[in-house]
Amino acid sequence: MNMNLPKNRSLFLALIILLLAAALRFFHYTGFSLSNDELSALVRVQFETFNELVEKGFYVDGHPGGIQTFLFYWVKIFGDSAASLRFPFVVMGVLAVWFSWLTARRWFGDTSALLIASSVAFLQFPLLFSQIARPYGAGLFFSMLTVYFWTRLIVDFEINGIRKYWDAGGYVIANVLMMYNHYFSFLLASIIGLTGLFMMKRYNWHLYLISGFLSALLFVPHIPITLNHLSIGGVGLWLGKPGFDWIFQHVFYIFNQSLWVIVAVGLISLIGFIGSRSDKRTRALRVIALMWFLTPIAIGFLYSRWVNPVLQDSVVIFSFPFLLFFLFSFTQVTLDKHRALIVALLGMVLLGSTLIEKKYYRTQHFGEFKDVAKNIAAWDQEFGDINITCAISVNNPYYIEYYLKRLQTNPKFMQYDNRGGSDLYRLKEILETSQTPYFVYAWTKSVPYETHDLIRYYYPYIVKHFDYADLSAVTLYAKETSASSSSDRPAFQVSNNFETNDLWSMKEQMLDTSIVFSGRHSILLNPENEFGPTFQAAAGDIQAREGCMIRVSLMVYTTTESSKATLVFSLEQWEQTPYIWITSSISNYARPNSWSPVFLTTPLNKLLSSRDILKVYLWNQGQEKIYLDDIRIDVDSQPMR
Repeated sequence: MNMNLPKNRSLFLALIILLLAAALRFFHYTGFSLSNDELSALVRVQFETFNELVEKGFYVDGHPGGIQTFLFYWVKIFGDSAASLRFPFVVMGVLAVWFSWLTARRWFGDTSALLIASSVAFLQFPLLFSQIARPYGAGLFFSMLTVYFWTRLIVDFEINGIRKYWDAGGYVIANVLMMYNHYFSFLLASIIGLTGLFMMKRYNWHLYLISGFLSALLFVPHIPITLNHLSIGGVGLWLGKPGFDWIFQHVFYIFNQSLWVIVAVGLISLIGFIGSRSDKRTRALRVIALMWFLTPIAIGFLYSRWVNPVLQDSVVIFSFPFLLFFLFSFTQVTLDKHRALIVALLGMVLLGSTLIEKKYYRTQHFGEFKDVAKNIAAWDQEFGDINITCAISVNNPYYIEYYLKRLQTNPKFMQYDNRGGSDLYRLKEILETSQTPYFVYAWTKSVPYETHDLIRYYYPYIVKHFDYADLSAVTLYAKETSASSSSDRPAFQVSNNFETNDLWSMKEQMLDTSIVFSGRHSILLNPENEFGPTFQAAAGDIQAREGCMIRVSLMVYTTTESSKATLVFSLEQWEQTPYIWITSSISNYARPNSWSPVFLTTPLNKLLSSRDILKVYLWNQGQEKIYLDDIRIDVDSQPMR
């Protein structure tokens, strides 16, 4: 092979990029835990028939049924191991690189195509979503495949010969795959299809229209399911509305959130722009590329602001390559040795950013289930399951059982969910009645910050704690201290058992001796006393800084079944309305006619000044009869959940 020929050089470099893309995607692809979404998909393939899959698997899910149907049959044939589950998606992630090169080469030439393929291959964004069994990496491949055949039908149509029919068939298949993959890839497929209507010629319009009609026809069986999906609240139940700077944050995310990458891409694009001599065809394709990138984002943004929040980085991965098409379209010159060197340098910058700067393979990208299960199994074996009480917060018990079964252990979890309120009260009951020397608590979805403090009241010592980038955690607590256990020391601590003269801006008449938790005094609140004693201090005086954790605990005795009283934490500037005001309901912890520990725990996410006033007090808004004792406030500089 004569490597001096531009075409051969381009193919050679493209194959190197493809091999590196494959290596990046296959490396460690089974090593990290299945994500919450992947395990959710596995739950929804546990059916015997296809009808069950439709009714219970994706009719109520909010996503088209293509990927779920594929997994339903794939798992039945090849099993549900991580290697089996992710393998086809990794392959599709590699093919997305190949077809991005093939298409970009037809649009803008060899140099642009190699720069685009390098970016799709080496950026963290497409790499990450090519390693998980979800619609995003697959949809990226489908979008590149669709545009490849669209290009052959619209831009490079072959009038004579049979190839045009193969291209039309390929376009229909790729189009349908996009439609059944995800609604945002469906949206992109529609935008691509509409664009072609304005570019048809007299010699290809009939074949293009027939292809579009067949694509739409093949989606007709899914329309009733889609109509049901439109009636579902969807991710708007937990996803916030995007801000007006979302597009800038997204572009920053695409380029690894790295100034090095942005500078490298920007310089190459700028140099190309300065020396660009574009023809009419190139300018049109450049505008189309930018339009295909921006339009799905614009529609998603407007829908998210006015109807239901749906816009996330992952859902617009299908159109992200077209930003690269636009940026590198100015370098559509013949590939020579100098430009091949630029391609190589960009590849090195992208690889360096992903692997070294971002530590891709050492970063916790999703919630952890595998290692959580591994630690629980190890503690069961070390201490014996009869000596450990377990609880967990997880979206579905199957998510943790998937790994526990592979470890041949079957611990009994006393609780599977913790959304606060009654769940916190139930956890308190479990802790009160637990007789085991150890307690394991794991969370793979967010739990109230007070959970850790509640457990520490009954199991004060930490034997082992593993935190996975604040996406998951598992902790082994103990009732008794040992050589391997620890007890945290806060940066600042203040407490009051009301046995001294320090009454925290409280009337002495509120002291009571009839019902006490410790010592001789407690505080009695009644209909005449709406507010309990107030701790007040400047944030800086108690070492409270932005990012620290504020932990408040007190003992409460109430005669009311469902108390309306709340523990309050506030932060304000001098004589101003509080800009932070957080409450914890007494009813989440208090049992009538007995002393109960009550907690309020919150991270200090905002602090305007170290002189701002921090307050802690109990608000007796129901004007009930309540006794208080032993208030304690901790400020942790290194918070733990």
